[in-house]
Amino acid sequence: MPLLLASTFQYFDFKKYFSRELSSWKVACITTAALIQIDDNLNRPDWVKGEISAVQNISGQFFEYDLRGKNIDDLKRDLSDCDLVYFIDGNTFFLLDAINKSG
Repeated sequence: MPLLLASTFQYFDFKKYFSRELSSWKVACITTAALIQIDDNLNRPDWVKGEISAVQNISGQFFEYDLRGKNIDDLKRDLSDCDLVYFIDGNTFFLLDAINKSG
């Protein structure tokens, strides 16, 4: 699975860096860091909507994933067949806490 480190997904040129057709990719969007700002799906900030929309637009299979309450077995089961795992921006300390708790 490739590792992509980018400060934003909206303005990233995928075709420049990935040779595979992205529409066949299964992408998990880890929303944990942004949960403080996106718990209300109807009133998400524009930057969150843009990031999630960008991920959805390039992938064949897309799902949002929250690390809270998960353990290592959950993570392996839920994410092992993903082609790309993207961590949306937000509160890094909140994300780190969830990562530590999940193992």
